[in-house]
Amino acid sequence: MSSKPQQRTDFTLWLCVFISGLSALIYQVAWQRLLVRLVGAALPALTIVVCIFMTGLAIGSLIASDRCKTITSPRKIYSYLELALGALGFLIPWATERTFALLLATISGATEVVLHQNVVEALLTPAGGWFVNALLIVAVSILLLAPTILMGATLPVAVLAAVQRFSSSPHNGARVTSLYFINVAGAAIGSLTAAFFLMPVFGVNNTVRVAAAINLAASLLLQFSHRIIQLSGEPVSSPFLDEVEPQEGTQGADQSRTPIRLLAAVVAVCSAVALSMEVAWTRLFSLVLGSSTYALGAVLAFCLIGIAAGALLARKLLEGGQNRLLKLSALVALSLLCTAGQLFYMAELPWYLNSLEHSLAGNPSPFATYILVRVLLIGAVALPQSTLLGAVLPLALGQAAEKRSTAAQVTGTLLCASTTGSIAGTIITGCLLIPQAIPGSTWLGPSGIQSTVIIDALVQMGVVAALLWHCCQGKSPSDSRPTSLIYACASLAVLATGLVCLHPRWQPSVMSSGLSFISPSSLPALTRQPFGVLFEENKSNGSHTLSYKEGQTSTVTVGIVPANNVIYLKNDGKVEAALPIDPRLATRASDQPTQVLLGLVPALICADKPKSTFLAGYGSGTTAGALLTDPQIDSLTIGEIEPAIYEADHYFNVTNNRPLREEWKKSGRVRALSSDARNLIDMSPGRYDLIVSQPAEPWIGGSTDLYSLEFWKSAKSKLTEHGIFSQWIQLYSIDPEYLAVLLRTFHDVFPNIILFHPPRAGELIVVGFHNSDDKIEYATVEKRLKDPALQELLKRIGISSPGQLLKMAVGDNVSVTRFCVKQQMKYGSAAMNSDNNLLVEYALPPKLFIEGDVISKNLQELGLQEN
Repeated sequence: MSSKPQQRTDFTLWLCVFISGLSALIYQVAWQRLLVRLVGAALPALTIVVCIFMTGLAIGSLIASDRCKTITSPRKIYSYLELALGALGFLIPWATERTFALLLATISGATEVVLHQNVVEALLTPAGGWFVNALLIVAVSILLLAPTILMGATLPVAVLAAVQRFSSSPHNGARVTSLYFINVAGAAIGSLTAAFFLMPVFGVNNTVRVAAAINLAASLLLQFSHRIIQLSGEPVSSPFLDEVEPQEGTQGADQSRTPIRLLAAVVAVCSAVALSMEVAWTRLFSLVLGSSTYALGAVLAFCLIGIAAGALLARKLLEGGQNRLLKLSALVALSLLCTAGQLFYMAELPWYLNSLEHSLAGNPSPFATYILVRVLLIGAVALPQSTLLGAVLPLALGQAAEKRSTAAQVTGTLLCASTTGSIAGTIITGCLLIPQAIPGSTWLGPSGIQSTVIIDALVQMGVVAALLWHCCQGKSPSDSRPTSLIYACASLAVLATGLVCLHPRWQPSVMSSGLSFISPSSLPALTRQPFGVLFEENKSNGSHTLSYKEGQTSTVTVGIVPANNVIYLKNDGKVEAALPIDPRLATRASDQPTQVLLGLVPALICADKPKSTFLAGYGSGTTAGALLTDPQIDSLTIGEIEPAIYEADHYFNVTNNRPLREEWKKSGRVRALSSDARNLIDMSPGRYDLIVSQPAEPWIGGSTDLYSLEFWKSAKSKLTEHGIFSQWIQLYSIDPEYLAVLLRTFHDVFPNIILFHPPRAGELIVVGFHNSDDKIEYATVEKRLKDPALQELLKRIGISSPGQLLKMAVGDNVSVTRFCVKQQMKYGSAAMNSDNNLLVEYALPPKLFIEGDVISKNLQELGLQEN
């Protein structure tokens, strides 16, 4: 019979550790959605939220590890942590609903007091931008630090509870690794549950409350188990007495060879690489696969599933006992090889997307194909490397936590190191590497995404070299097996280095081709070579990419097709504007009429002279130029989330009237800010005569917040008495049910509305009057159109008279109400899109490839004819 001691399991503790991970990721996913309303959806703002969240986790881990020697009843302390976290969880939705407006007003007021400028003026200067962002960091910290510190403290305390109860077991390292696996598995399930079930079904606020209820249940369970152990009389010793030394040949035999500082450094660097890769994957998949909630949620899910699988792998590796540092080296070397291989995978990703969509087109629905293709493509790249890098921390934990007296402390220390590395990886990659903000960083190529992967590979090479050097220092001359492992790891590193040096060229035209937005039925089933010919640079007919820039939030591409007289702007592969190269020549498909009229119509029909205006989203600048063509407009404030959009402005000067000309910026007539438009409107101290909104489609990440009930209410509160709000709403990739949701929501805020439909356009222009008695006055429009510049602008889009312009007014309060009631009776729902229910964000991706002429269908349902 084997004398090997059996590892004992505390299933109650395991369940509570699982619950902690589950609730933590539910909180993270939901809180990020909540806090977008405070800090905005720009990448620096979202990075602030993520980093503060992880900072709280790191502080909690450190505090718990420092206090472990004074904790005599860790299970009870664990229950108190869950109780406090649950109480805060219930409090936060209530607090955010009431404090966001107050916090934004406070930030606005503090900016005026300290800088003697309003927020808009302050954000135009670097110092003002730093000041406002510092205040936002303080605001988010007030809301997030307390609960995240509690979260960070839970796992070290759970480890202390485990090693305290099983005093005679030599399996402390394996037990710590198992607890970590259970915690991460809960986190993976929590992220999936929150993103794809709880938030779309129950809403964001109730999702947070569900997580809080889970915490309270864990607290009660821990208290109950603590009482049971006390009543049973089971002896529980202090982990700091009667230390059981690792036996010969067991898992702790080589622990003394590895300093905790080395393990912490390796964990920190590998965590930085892991988060850096996650940020790079998110940007890559947004560009090639589309940035829907489903695609982006899959990245997070696969990363967490990989980390959980990595913990299982680490648990298996710990069973071998010896040479764990070499095993750590092998993990990083294999991850390095995956990183090098990804450079080749990334270059072929558009082709894989096209091939898979054609091969899986027989699925029950186009949306099933949409989801399955993205899951396969994301999983193929994210799962293997997440597993390998995810095994580093638990393997280090298992090695460092063998001694009972230090198990909880080293758990806290390594968790803090991991979190610190994750923060560094997120900030450096998102803010510096991908936008290539470091001078000279473009030497690796035009893509910050590809450059990030190369740099991550170089960092992993350094880690492998450091670990192998340390292994060689402590190796016995007669120990042949470690020598072979060292050679194997070195060979992997050399192979990966060769692959990195041979990485394929980044092709902007292929990567930003926008295949994700094209129905597979619209593309022929091509073999590899014709596919490349179709999407690569086509110099023969002059079609080529003029500009490619991976910015802070999205990738901006400008291309030209001379044969069609079209110059286009793409944002993450999605065409945002297609305009004529020469306005005097015919263009088969042009967005110029919609973009011009979106700004010009409200300016022409406004009862008061529209002096102060706000534009949400810049795009090609055509709408901004149309507004500034009106001599009555004294100032235009622009909120554009992606700075690279402004850099592409000059390519469209023929059609956009050069809205960013230096004299206008110097005089203050134009104030172009790289900021989230909703956040900017909320903090603006004054009121506007016109607010014009032209965001991306509502299912695209970051845009849905500009189609919600709360945003339109906030915008209305910033209008003057006779102010007007103008918004475009798509007629494509949406069915009448959800078109009614958007119109119903808008109409609830603006009871007095007019619908405009430019000829042959795929969009409606929805105009809402602040004053319920305002209406279109023909005489006012006629008077304002006497301006020669406005007449010339309208002639470019085929409008020669006020009557011709006003003929595009195709709907009003009555027709919109009739349409919404009709859809309500048909579908049995009178829902509106809100910040809380995220209705259109989740519902519209399945509508991307609606068969048939959906624009005509929507117009018919509205009682209109396609003009």
